[in-house]
Amino acid sequence: MSTAELQQKIGIERSYLGHLRAGSKHPGRNKVIVLCLAAELSVEETQHALLSTLYARNRRDAILLHCIEKRLGVNEANDLLDDYHLATLHADDEKVGR
Repeated sequence: MSTAELQQKIGIERSYLGHLRAGSKHPGRNKVIVLCLAAELSVEETQHALLSTLYARNRRDAILLHCIEKRLGVNEANDLLDDYHLATLHADDEKVGR
C-alpha cells in the first residue's frame, strides 16, 4: 500500500505519516490500531505492532479483535464501538483505559 493510499484511508497528515515511518513520532495505542486496520494487518501483526495484547475479555478489545479479523475499516470499527457506547479510535489514548 502506498503512502498516499494509507494516508487517504486513515485521514492523517502526510507529514505525520512520514514521521511515523522515520521513527521520529511514536503513536499512541489508538493510532496504532487505526494504522493496523487501514493496512488490513492480521490480529498477530496488530498485537506485534501494539507491543501489547488485545484482550478478548475486554469488551472494547473484543470488538476491535472482531474488526481486525473481519477486515473492517476504521469507520466501521468506530461505528461498532459507538454502538456499544465505548471510546472510539479517535478518542485520546489516556481516556481509553482497560
